[in-house]
Amino acid sequence: MVVTGTYRQVYIGENDLDLVFDQQEGSVLRLFFYTIDPHGSSSSRIHVVCNQNGTGCTTEIYSLAYAGGDSRCSVEATVNHRVGGGISRLVSRFVLKDNAIGSYAGQVILAPNAQQVDAQQGNRNLLLSDNAQMRVRPVLEIYADDVKASHGTSTGQLDEDALFYMRQRGIDRPQAEQMLTEAFMAECITPLDDEKQREEILQMIRSPHRV
Repeated sequence: MVVTGTYRQVYIGENDLDLVFDQQEGSVLRLFFYTIDPHGSSSSRIHVVCNQNGTGCTTEIYSLAYAGGDSRCSVEATVNHRVGGGISRLVSRFVLKDNAIGSYAGQVILAPNAQQVDAQQGNRNLLLSDNAQMRVRPVLEIYADDVKASHGTSTGQLDEDALFYMRQRGIDRPQAEQMLTEAFMAECITPLDDEKQREEILQMIRSPHRV
């Protein structure tokens, strides 16, 4: 797909996506991917490539996976900065429990003439069981010298100190776990400017499924 202006798309519950976007000068692309299957045995794969072919483009890709059972979730996202003056944001959150396995591969490529680019990539993962697994491969390929680029990733469990603090204030453990989990996922939900879509996603997370 060729993007010439501002384009936003939300994908909820898609099991197999393979997308390519070619951005022209000054275009804005915002993509949201949500895989929510807390108790299932599904397999999902998202593969998206965004090419910034014109100057002054903005690319934002948000991906959230909340999976349990024997689910398998894979996200691959690539942004190619072929020219300068662009901005890119890759934000991903995985919440895995039971025997779920997640995989994230993020790649940002800055060509030699892609000067004055601001590229950031952040991946965070929350494992709610000892059997859940997460595989991560963030990549930055930088061939330009006047850029701001960073990436970071982390994988861990719920903060026991935070859980203790909440329980001391009368919140039972399941509710405290749910609240902390939702807060962890918020960075991929709050950027949605459609209130109905935000509420739809939160309802899928909260009911009838619990952490």
